[in-house]
Amino acid sequence: MTMFSNNGEISNHQMVRLLILDVFTGAALFLPSVLGKLAGGGGLLALFLGILLTLADGAFIAWSQSRQGVGGQIWRCLCGIRCVAVLLFLMGLFIAVLEENFLYMMPKWLITAGMVLVLIYIGTKGIEVRSRMSEILFYIVLIPILLIGFFSIPEGNFTELSNFSQISVNGVLEGSLVTWVVLAPAEWLIYIFPKEKTKGFFKIFAWSVGIGGGLTAVIYGLCTAVLSVSGMVGERWPTVILMQIVRIPGGFMSRQDGLMLSFWIFAMFISLSGALNHGIRLLKKEGAKANLWEIGAAAIGGGILSSIFGMDGKFLEIYFWGMILSGIARMCLLPLVKGFKGKKKAVSCLVILLMVGLVGCENYTELENRAFAMALGVDEGEVGDYMFTYTFHDLSTLTGNGGGVKYPAASLEGDSLAECKEKYDSMSNKTLDYGQLKVLVLGKNIVENKDVLNKLLEEIKGNPEFARTVLVCESITSAAEILGLDEEVEGSIGIYLDEQFRNNGNNLGVETIILNDLLLEPAGEGGKNTIPKLCVYDKKPRILQGFEGF
Repeated sequence: MTMFSNNGEISNHQMVRLLILDVFTGAALFLPSVLGKLAGGGGLLALFLGILLTLADGAFIAWSQSRQGVGGQIWRCLCGIRCVAVLLFLMGLFIAVLEENFLYMMPKWLITAGMVLVLIYIGTKGIEVRSRMSEILFYIVLIPILLIGFFSIPEGNFTELSNFSQISVNGVLEGSLVTWVVLAPAEWLIYIFPKEKTKGFFKIFAWSVGIGGGLTAVIYGLCTAVLSVSGMVGERWPTVILMQIVRIPGGFMSRQDGLMLSFWIFAMFISLSGALNHGIRLLKKEGAKANLWEIGAAAIGGGILSSIFGMDGKFLEIYFWGMILSGIARMCLLPLVKGFKGKKKAVSCLVILLMVGLVGCENYTELENRAFAMALGVDEGEVGDYMFTYTFHDLSTLTGNGGGVKYPAASLEGDSLAECKEKYDSMSNKTLDYGQLKVLVLGKNIVENKDVLNKLLEEIKGNPEFARTVLVCESITSAAEILGLDEEVEGSIGIYLDEQFRNNGNNLGVETIILNDLLLEPAGEGGKNTIPKLCVYDKKPRILQGFEGF
């Protein structure tokens, strides 16, 4: 008995799980990034109204089916165009999220090529294969996300959810329409629901939209509580930031956003293949199947277009207006949509291997060509605005190879992080990388100069290499003095300070501050964030508060 049967039919519970992933995959990443901008404090209200609008749409479709009307070829072409539009949107979202948060060192064309190749393979498989994959991924994707939500509760201020001071009525209406468009994959039930059935359509539709939309609302609520509405507005991908700053108990994982995004990639390929298959088949004669050449041409063409336009504002404006108008036209051309059925070949484990391969495309063979900064010190410069001091760890701690050679600390002056990174790269045979950074040490002069500090924080905010969980502390003299102790401690000063604060900070009555805290509310504003201070004692870094020997 094979894992994937080949009868081209799926059960009701398979339809529900498949559509939940189709609805949730795009909405969970995209909606938190736009609803705050559109509706302010009314973003969650806009999300719920959009879910209700989608449910009303589904009820109308179910009513139309019961009337036994005929959609016709014009209706089929319209729905096919909508599927192709969703395909381009999801492709652009996929590329943008990976490029900006996960594979930022990889060329966009390589991300696009990997996506297209995997999509072509999955696109040749049928609806039953998608449903079987969704059964596997349902818990793999959702359970970790729910755990992240649970662990984020201590980080959040849930009174933000009742803050309607910045609500925009027009924004709420716009946000509800945007939500309706983003939840458009729910209408794919029309194409997979057996045509001989007349009952049960709306029940499946409602469960799918209710659970998928509800999970999106949970993510949005957590983003609001942890980041605040104003914090969300300032972020490109609030959901990714949420996954970065949540502290997993035990501290065994500092970049769980990468793990969550890898799960998201799996689910996204299922949604992409659905949009691809439905779009091609709807644009052909009823009953015709999509062949390999059509799938390949559509995937390549979509990859090229999405790589060019991505999440461009003009493209999104055209996309959303087009989907709203075509959605209205679709409802006018109902009441009956005929389902599809057909047999597809069984999927092999190559699907998993290809997707895992894309997740791992950051290429760990390149680790040896990078200089991973474990600690970054920032002081005022004499020539430029800043003097950055970098300390590194030996590569053997990351790869298990190498001779345990410890790279010396380096100091560079410039007006920005980017400028000093270019200087470092021009003088070294390795590329400077902040992906493993543990601690940011600010010199006293930098903390006192708010303009220079805020300029630095704005640059860090726009750099995806910096995890929001990076520890922040202040030297009572200079950051260079603290990082100069790198040779005095075992391993790395970055890891030493990180463990020192996390293990002993609470015992000394010192609250640790992470980068996300400082980005949301700079130190000294309202007295909420007080950066812990460091001093040097007996050639070791010491936490100033609570240390009586200083």
